[in-house]
Amino acid sequence: MHITFGWGFDTARWTTATTPATLGSVVTGPTGLADILATRLALTRPDLDRSTRIAAYRSALSQVVATAAPGSWPATGFSHDPWTVARELL
Repeated sequence: MHITFGWGFDTARWTTATTPATLGSVVTGPTGLADILATRLALTRPDLDRSTRIAAYRSALSQVVATAAPGSWPATGFSHDPWTVARELL
């Protein structure tokens, strides 16, 4: 892969009629270069959408609330609206 790096090259369009995009060639700035390196070094993970993250946090909170005192804030709030409590705490 041929990488052309420049400090101001992120979020700019670099494909024109005279310089078409080609396979194995990329023009990028610092953010794009970090993404390329993370992918090449297998340091990336799939992005989770917000609702999946809230659902996972709600599941974890339900285990914590099960061991909390009955009158504590998390237990009371979680019993009324678990989704909102998980969203706000996340």
